[in-house]
Amino acid sequence: MVEILVAVGMLAGLTLVSMNLAKQATSTQKKLETDIEADFITREITGILSDPLKCTPLLAGFNAASTAAGAILNINGKYAASLTTGYGASQLKVDSYLISNSGFSEITDTNTETSLVINFTMPKIISTTVPTMRARRIKLIITKSGANILTCKSAWVNSLDYWSKSGNNLFYSAGKIGIGISTPTEILEVGGNFAATTGKFNNDSGVTFVNISQHYVEANSGGVLAFNAERAAWHPTLNDSLGIISFQNGVNWNRAALIEAFAAENFDAVASGSYVTISTSPLGANIPSEVIRFTENAKVGIGTTTPSEKLHIVGNLRVQGSTDCTLGNGAGGTNCTSDIRLKKNIQEIKDSLEKILSLRGIEFEWNEKSQSPNKHAIGVIAQEVEKVFPTAVIEDLQSGYKKVDYAVLVAPLIQAFKKLYNEITTIKNENSKNEEIIAGFKDKIKKIELKNASLEERLLRMEKLINKHE
Repeated sequence: MVEILVAVGMLAGLTLVSMNLAKQATSTQKKLETDIEADFITREITGILSDPLKCTPLLAGFNAASTAAGAILNINGKYAASLTTGYGASQLKVDSYLISNSGFSEITDTNTETSLVINFTMPKIISTTVPTMRARRIKLIITKSGANILTCKSAWVNSLDYWSKSGNNLFYSAGKIGIGISTPTEILEVGGNFAATTGKFNNDSGVTFVNISQHYVEANSGGVLAFNAERAAWHPTLNDSLGIISFQNGVNWNRAALIEAFAAENFDAVASGSYVTISTSPLGANIPSEVIRFTENAKVGIGTTTPSEKLHIVGNLRVQGSTDCTLGNGAGGTNCTSDIRLKKNIQEIKDSLEKILSLRGIEFEWNEKSQSPNKHAIGVIAQEVEKVFPTAVIEDLQSGYKKVDYAVLVAPLIQAFKKLYNEITTIKNENSKNEEIIAGFKDKIKKIELKNASLEERLLRMEKLINKHE
């Protein structure tokens, strides 16, 4: 019997212990649930207050140092301080709100920061006889009017990223943002590739800086890098700048070179004529000046801002191919490399006169296959030239049409002229000799004529004497 009583006593003791452990476990679970619920609500309220348009109307006018704010939050009917409404599975209640800038290590500047204290009432736990209070803090970034809050937005504690929300927009105003880089030096710095499928860089102030260091801008599948100068309040007029691509000096950010577009007329819904300039800085200077202009009528000017031809150059033009020529230099306007030190196997052109004589100088009109249909011109036939001077004819690899390098014909013309000159000189020399011979004959004839005159005179005298004697 004693043993039975002892066993019953031990069983009762174990039952009490089990019941106490169960109560403690349930209490711990309830506390954990309410703590999680309090954290969840605090984060949700923080998210709501991150929008200044929602935070400011609720808290503006309250003393930033210490204010019993009361039932201040009522977003869509939620989170008003009330002991009758519970939230979540634990039915956690918001008891009261308090604005305070003291006792919170996250506040470092009371002129721009304060906190919103949320006092929660936790449901009565099994191990207690009264509801339990819990408090949570939300850091606020504020501006003040005197001692009172003027504007506000919430900030996540233990973080330097003071993000704010306005409607569907998320913004940041506390510093620089780095993506893929921990030490950004610009407002936004991306340490890697940046892709924008339908986006744009937009700055209504007229100046947009995109700093790309040791990388490049890539537009795949017909992508566009666009500078939109058309604004509702501003329509470009003649010579207004439409946008600049600027290459900067990283030491002092002076512009080293520019690509800039301008309005060539007053813009409207259908008119958007434009021209583009390229400017560079000379050595030792940091002020770019225009060097090339692409006009609205498809003309290019180098050294001039008013090109009159498709390519208008003020200065010399150097062209290097099989030879090296400078156009616009020298009295004749063009000179090409012809130094004997660059040549070998030198021979004079043979039969140059006969070859030149085999060519025809013709007048003609270009046909419909040409670039100037019906235009009247003069020239030679490439196929005829190729037969006697093959190096003066080049065949276009794309079209197959033959082209004549007219300048090359100068050399055989020189040789032909020399041969013709020599022949003319020979004829002149022969004519001179013939003239000397003829002159000699003339002298002899003159002498003979004189002798004949003398003989005739003597015959006349003799005839007269004979006539007298008869």
